Amino acid sequence: MFLKRLKIISKFNLIVLLSIIYVFLYILLFNGESKFNGNEKYIEGYVRNIKKDEKKITLAVKSKERIIVNYYFNNNENIEYNDYLKIYGEMRIPNNNTIFNNFNYKKYLNHKKIYYVFTSTKIEIVHKNSNILYMIKNSILKRINKLKKTKAYIKIFLLGDKTELSDEVYNSFKKLNIIHLITISSMHISLIILVIDKILKNKYKSVFTILILLVLLFLSNYTVSLLRGFISYIFKIIYRRKKISQIKRLIIISLLLLVYNPFYIYDIGFLLSSIMSISIVYFNYLYKTKSIFNVYKISFISLIASFPIIINNNYEINMISMIINAIFIPYVTYFIFPLSIITFIFPFFDNY
Repeated sequence: MFLKRLKIISKFNLIVLLSIIYVFLYILLFNGESKFNGNEKYIEGYVRNIKKDEKKITLAVKSKERIIVNYYFNNNENIEYNDYLKIYGEMRIPNNNTIFNNFNYKKYLNHKKIYYVFTSTKIEIVHKNSNILYMIKNSILKRINKLKKTKAYIKIFLLGDKTELSDEVYNSFKKLNIIHLITISSMHISLIILVIDKILKNKYKSVFTILILLVLLFLSNYTVSLLRGFISYIFKIIYRRKKISQIKRLIIISLLLLVYNPFYIYDIGFLLSSIMSISIVYFNYLYKTKSIFNVYKISFISLIASFPIIINNNYEINMISMIINAIFIPYVTYFIFPLSIITFIFPFFDNY
């Protein structure tokens, strides 16, 4: 029995070690070279993401490779997801940070395998989208844009788009170290799974849940935090009858994502969700007994686990975020998020 257990542990540790070595070597040896030469005066490609504000339209375009397009001449161009565009302008390399230890936009894009930013002076729509999935996504965006009071939050929770959120509100969330609450994540997936599980009692509820999660992934452009939640649910179904500890499952999921894309290691959302989830499960003996203080214990564990990441990225940490998280997590998860989805389905609630 002991030798059998030792063999299983050794296999698991070997998988972890090989995965870490692979990720490390991939990042070390990866030689990111652009397919563009940097002198292009126009590019062509499909629109994969759209963000609009008062000053510009920012597009993520799939051309020879992914590229960011900034269009400052906002004359209400009728640009939609998956439209094929011909874009005129000037190619430039993204800026490095000008202040030491500040956010480095160039590195941020390079880690997403984006090497150029295209400043556009003219956009031509070669042909409109004809893909049924993107038609649905465009319809959803149009429906959201008709709303006034709740538009910002519905865009966050359905499309992963924070552009409608005012700078004042966004900075407030950032200073309080609760920016993760206005990001669609595995926490919201858990709530969706719980609701579906309570409503549906038949054998097809897992299939229905997977379909709903796939739709959410597509709408949010497959954000890594949602991918974690989705894979976690698939693992739960597959290993329902097999004994595998929760912490091992979380480690395997994180490693799978890193093997799929080693550059997720630079994604703050991935790092925070992975490390905090593993830490909360690892120290679950601290809050096994029922207590009103459990929410503060979990917040404290999360704060300690996330401390190095937050300091490395924000260079400051709010020490009362433990208390703030304990208050705002239930508020956003069980009030703001569900009401946003309900308002999207029943738009007349936007008037209240």
